[in-house]
Amino acid sequence: MDKKTTIYNAALQLIRDQKVEELTIELLSQSSGLSEEEILATSGDIASTLDMVIAMRWELHYQQSQHILQNPHPLQNLLAHDTAIINNINNFILAVGSKATLGRTACQVLTQAKLEMPKYYQKILDSKQYLLPETIQDSELYSQFITHSMFFLTTKNLTNVLHAETTESEVTQQIIESLFPKAVLDY
Repeated sequence: MDKKTTIYNAALQLIRDQKVEELTIELLSQSSGLSEEEILATSGDIASTLDMVIAMRWELHYQQSQHILQNPHPLQNLLAHDTAIINNINNFILAVGSKATLGRTACQVLTQAKLEMPKYYQKILDSKQYLLPETIQDSELYSQFITHSMFFLTTKNLTNVLHAETTESEVTQQIIESLFPKAVLDY
C-alpha cells in the first residue's frame, strides 16, 4: 500500500472512531505506522493532509456514484448512497463541532458535495423525463432541488416529524416519495 493510501486509511479510521476533535500529524503517525516526517513529505501539513484525505474520499464516492448510475435502480440507490454520506458527515460535524479544524473541513466537504451531486441526478432525469414533475420540466433545476432536499431531509430533521427510530432506509424512502410521487419504486 502506498503512503498516501496509508495516511488516508489512518485518517478515516481516526475520524470514524471519533477519538479526536483535532487531527494532528502526531496522531496520524501513531495510527498509520508512518513517521511524522514521512507524512509531512507525502501530504504536507495537517491542512494539506486533510485536503488530500477529502479529495481521495470524494473521488471514491463519485466513482461509486458512477457505478450506481450504470446499474439497476439508479435513483433509489444513488439517493441511499448520498443520504448515507450526508448523514455521516452531519453527525461527525455535530460530534466535533463546526469550529474545530475537522468540523470546518467537513463543512467544506458538504459545500463541495452540493455542487457535485446534482450532476448525477441530472443524468438520471435526462434519461427518465417521466420522473420530472409536470410543473418543472427542467432536469438541471430539479436536480439541484433533489440535492437540496437531501441536505434538508436528513435523519435528524426527519425524526422531528417521523418516529424517533427512523432509519437511513426510511429517510431515503421518504425523500423519494416526496420528490417522485409518480415513480414506481421497488424496495
